Amino acid sequence: MFDFYDGGGLDICFLGTLQIDKAGNVNSHMNETKLSGIGGFANITQTAKEVVFCSTFTTGGLEIEESYGRVKIVREGRINKFVESVGRAVSFSAENAHDNGQKVLYVTERCVFQLGRDGIVLTEVYDGIDIERDILQKLPFEVKIELEK
Repeated sequence: MFDFYDGGGLDICFLGTLQIDKAGNVNSHMNETKLSGIGGFANITQTAKEVVFCSTFTTGGLEIEESYGRVKIVREGRINKFVESVGRAVSFSAENAHDNGQKVLYVTERCVFQLGRDGIVLTEVYDGIDIERDILQKLPFEVKIELEK
């Protein structure tokens, strides 16, 4: 199986995250209380042609509702999953993704980011979400905005 991954056999993959930083790097293996093994995460994400990270924007008590295509944040999570830098806990390297020509998306319950040349770019905001209050004020860094029409 790892020969298949390492050989570029995956067209697309979908994986979760613990943290995402402004450059687009991902930490999926180290939190404040424990270190988990990275397993095949690196093998899969470094060679798939397209990588889709699926994560909530915050965690630790987040409650959301969806009704008629509109998202409502009922209670915000206590822990922001978007950080200035994942530091030494890089499970996925945005720089390597650029070098490999990979398309990378970061999908949350309120918006979608895409990996751009200079970091993550906000490309989609879901109905019911206030871009300023629910996204930009929660990010510890500035983000480029290129909303799809």
